[in-house]
Amino acid sequence: MRTRQSPYRMFSAVAALAAILTAIAPAPDAAAGCGCDKPPPPLADIRPAFSSPGRRVTLFADGLVERRSYKVRFTSADGKVRTAHGRAVMKRDFADGIRKLQVVVSVPKLAPGPTSVTLSRNRQVLLTVPADEFTMLQKPLDLDEKNEATVAGCYQAGVGADGTVYVPVDLRSIQQRTIFEGFGHRYPLRFESADIAIYNTQGVLMQLLTPENASIWAIVDNRGSNNSFALTYDRHEFETYAEAHRHEGSFDLDPDDPMWHVDGTRHIDHDHLIVAIHGRLRNGSLPPAGLTPRFHLGIRTALDLVGPPASRLIQWTRGCGDFRDALTSLLNPGPIVDPGPLPTIPVPLPTLSIPLPTLPIPLPTLSLALPTLPLPTLPLPTLPPLLPIAAPTPVPPSD
Repeated sequence: MRTRQSPYRMFSAVAALAAILTAIAPAPDAAAGCGCDKPPPPLADIRPAFSSPGRRVTLFADGLVERRSYKVRFTSADGKVRTAHGRAVMKRDFADGIRKLQVVVSVPKLAPGPTSVTLSRNRQVLLTVPADEFTMLQKPLDLDEKNEATVAGCYQAGVGADGTVYVPVDLRSIQQRTIFEGFGHRYPLRFESADIAIYNTQGVLMQLLTPENASIWAIVDNRGSNNSFALTYDRHEFETYAEAHRHEGSFDLDPDDPMWHVDGTRHIDHDHLIVAIHGRLRNGSLPPAGLTPRFHLGIRTALDLVGPPASRLIQWTRGCGDFRDALTSLLNPGPIVDPGPLPTIPVPLPTLSIPLPTLPIPLPTLSLALPTLPLPTLPLPTLPPLLPIAAPTPVPPSD
């Protein structure tokens, strides 16, 4: 039995990662070629060091015998155990190209989080991988090749023993150049560029975010204190890659081992990616290992910046209420724009200089004099003279 320190402690080995920054810098579209020139993954007892259910992992151990069957036990943090079986086969190690005995199994369904793995036969344990060196993940989120805002409601992500949050995505349907923007609604995770690493399901480190490639990514805190930072990533087109990589000629896959081409070069999977975020919560603590609380994961894809995106709501789990407000928050910032580093095409708005016409039409001056009308002289009427009033004659009393 043996154990060995996993080389996937990527965030604690900053110096080692810095040494390969130049090697993984993205190629321009015209030079994208096959896209299979990424550095191979490091040697490890289990590879990759994380997996969703149904994906394959490869185990290496001393004492393996070719064509013998072995049992691989996966034990989650809650004590649940799932078992897979596989035979030892002799083939090239994807890491160094040397032919070795190895056991490849399909990962069973278990709760996301740190998971221990043992390889044994007839109760003899040949390999033990501790839980801090392997992380079960949730199933990947499928994304479409369209202008679309996708919200996975009540989403939960696997968190490794070191606090790294993993978000697997399936990009098989996307070949055009696409700008991705994502954030966690009601998950207050903050991070910076040095906290992000993008892997594929073969364990290959596909991308780091560095000052040298700052034209393809941006991180902003524009969603409010209850939500995570937002990450924008500009992924170049893969139509050139697809055209040159139709598995014909030297790019044809080895029928005995599709991890390799028939010309002896590695086949790199660009379709199944895992975004690993080693950030901190807004209170300064690391995310607890295991499974994140339920939150709403919003990812917006833009093939161009014209027109409103379509909306897609996915009920990931239940029990956290309506998540339409997450869609509103995803759409509210408006079109995906370059907050700084992403390349932009300056299109100045035209300045319209149209002076208002001056109409030389003077207003007429009206000089209206009121006529002077003579007042008529009316003669006063002549009244007749007043008549004298005589006193009445007294009447003598009668006898």
